[in-house]
Amino acid sequence: MSSTSQSSSSPNAGMSMSAEARQKMLLTEKVVLRYYNDMGKKGGNCTWGAGFYAHKGICSEEELRKKVDASSVDVEFAKRVTEAERQVKRKIRVQLNQAQFDALVSYTYNTKHRAQVLVYATINQAISKRLPATFRRL
Repeated sequence: MSSTSQSSSSPNAGMSMSAEARQKMLLTEKVVLRYYNDMGKKGGNCTWGAGFYAHKGICSEEELRKKVDASSVDVEFAKRVTEAERQVKRKIRVQLNQAQFDALVSYTYNTKHRAQVLVYATINQAISKRLPATFRRL
């Protein structure tokens, strides 16, 4: 009876990204307190803060004049990390240690769905001795 309830819930349900990993991840992102084009003056996509995608295509002149404050960046970063944590908890069906969870949340935060599918499947199918090797390839 209890094994059914355990198998339907995430083995990582109680986890969250460590404060150290969250801080390190934010420090590796280039925080820009305005809107900008991520591939230079006239290229890429409109972006703001710590690399937050605003929309496809370059920013308008009005957007380029728009400034953002550090608290807005902090709020958006926290929201996006929480979404990455939720994704890991929903998709990963094997128990992770804190370092593995942190690494996978960071990976999820920085990649698109298509890239995540194979990694999640590999982790879920891996036996415990293969799991660390999988993370080394990330």
